[in-house]
Amino acid sequence: MTNFSGSNMVLETITLEGYDALKKVLDGSKTRTAILFTGSKDTSGKSWCPDCVAVIESLSASSFAAQNNVRFVECRVGLRE
Repeated sequence: MTNFSGSNMVLETITLEGYDALKKVLDGSKTRTAILFTGSKDTSGKSWCPDCVAVIESLSASSFAAQNNVRFVECRVGLRE
């Protein structure tokens, strides 16, 4: 988890594994949240999903969330089986 402080905002970036972990973070939360669902990382350290890899490499979560004053969550949905 990374926290960034700005003039009137606190930005939080979180990486989670699976739906249950996401549900725990969101339950009772009143914080606006952007969620990116991705494939989990394999033994090489990259997501098994080529589309996810392309998006993650081009997406700056910190800058997106800072501009929109939201918490950014990357939720990894598991390995390809």
